[in-house]
Amino acid sequence: HMGLPYYGALTFGITSCDPGTLRTNELPADPDFLLDRKEYWVVCRGFPVLNNGDILNFVLLPNGEVHHGINGMSRGMLMCVDTSQSLWVFFSIHGVINQLKILGTVQSSPVTISPSGSPGGSQYDSDSDMAFSVNRSSSASESSLVTAPSSPLSPPVSPVFSPP
Repeated sequence: HMGLPYYGALTFGITSCDPGTLRTNELPADPDFLLDRKEYWVVCRGFPVLNNGDILNFVLLPNGEVHHGINGMSRGMLMCVDTSQSLWVFFSIHGVINQLKILGTVQSSPVTISPSGSPGGSQYDSDSDMAFSVNRSSSASESSLVTAPSSPLSPPVSPVFSPP
């Protein structure tokens, strides 16, 4: 019996560290320890308990504000980041979350619809609107750090990421 679902099973962050330069053995089990590295790292935990199939979207504004939403409902500003450098998104999944799928990104334009179906660029005048789908399991799993592939903050539709 697991009791209440694990709060904080998903960690979201943004970094200046190119994931192509990382080795798995350099990554800590606890994403908070990434803050001790020399690169720029911003880490956010504390998402509400997510359900299987929930879709999260993250919007990076030109001023560095990162807003997020769940299933098309805006949840407001999540963090503020330094946009003067190339940035990559990363996730850590553990506990009841066992899968993360990147659905895509939308660049700002006068009127856009994000992959999650919510208004994108015109609402936030954003640089990038990213959508992700979450799958849950009833058993605990190992922690896994996942970075969005490809160029900074422009991941293509990707395969599903699961903990090792």
